[in-house]
Amino acid sequence: MKWLLIGAVVLVAACSKRLDYLKTGEMVKGELENRVKRIDLNIPGPPPLDPGPRSPNYDLIAKASAKIKTLKVTDIEIGTGPVAREGKYVTLHYRGMLPDGYIFDQTTKSGGKPIRFRLGEGSVIKGWEQGILGMKVGGKRQLEIPSELAYGANPPDNALKSGIRPNTALIFIVELLFVGDRP
Repeated sequence: MKWLLIGAVVLVAACSKRLDYLKTGEMVKGELENRVKRIDLNIPGPPPLDPGPRSPNYDLIAKASAKIKTLKVTDIEIGTGPVAREGKYVTLHYRGMLPDGYIFDQTTKSGGKPIRFRLGEGSVIKGWEQGILGMKVGGKRQLEIPSELAYGANPPDNALKSGIRPNTALIFIVELLFVGDRP
């Protein structure tokens, strides 16, 4: 009983000292900050969100596509190797973008394997057939391709799945790696 009484006196003294301490306003802000920090540490937050791939801005794309009326070819680097001509096989890396900058495909995404085809056979979109002609191996170009030279009003299913809608202009950065008579 004696120990219980001593404990109660110590507890009352500690509480009254604490109340005096808080009444004077000393260190109240620091104490609150410590409590908030402890609370933040004890309450788990939501897991970080993975934003995933950025979605295309179709309003912007439609407006920009309407402005691209003709094929625009811009050399980024002039190559020094053989020239791409009709009937020749070409190998190249590319990055395909919508007019808002959304990347819908690139060769490095598919394991870094470049694409290979024969110019003039119609195995790729017309904008590529025309835009790659005259390029030299080692060169890089930007091709701004109007919808009519891309997929037009009826894109194939694989293009639709990539985010390409009907009547969409396309922009490609291409790098010519090889030109030859055989694949």
